[in-house]
Amino acid sequence: MGKKYFIASGKDHLGPFTMAELQTKQLNPDTQIWSNDLRQWTKVSDIDELQAFIIPVPPPTPEQVEVQIKKEKIKIKQSNIVKVLSKIFFYTTIMFIIFFLVIFIAIGGFNTNYVRNIESGAIEPYYSMRIFVNEDNLKSLLVKITLFWSFIFSVICFVVFFIRESLIWKKRPKAE
Repeated sequence: MGKKYFIASGKDHLGPFTMAELQTKQLNPDTQIWSNDLRQWTKVSDIDELQAFIIPVPPPTPEQVEVQIKKEKIKIKQSNIVKVLSKIFFYTTIMFIIFFLVIFIAIGGFNTNYVRNIESGAIEPYYSMRIFVNEDNLKSLLVKITLFWSFIFSVICFVVFFIRESLIWKKRPKAE
């Protein structure tokens, strides 16, 4: 009884095949083979007795090489775009946090005695808001105002960062 071989095919394996049956298969140097005397799956090119059954694989055509190069360039460009957008979103998030804190502090967001200070005459009320401010809705109002302006300034920063990165991107030398 002759030696039996199995051929790896994706997640499955094919076989068992005898030596005569392997001659009819199209084996390339990277085809994975296993038999009882092998510890693990092995490339056909590493098994001496199967060297004669290997069908040489021609090199890629110039068109195939060109397509592969284009695919690699697209992957690199996509990777760079993701990096740039991540950088822009990171900086925009940092700017949002900074704007939020600065605006919140500037409009007295941490001053819990705002209404009491108005009543005592220590500060003037915000008449331009045309709303009545009491202690219950003050914090909510200040947070909403702060979020609004922080969002507006962050959008402006996003646009500025995006334009800046776009200009940098255009000035880069083209890869050939």
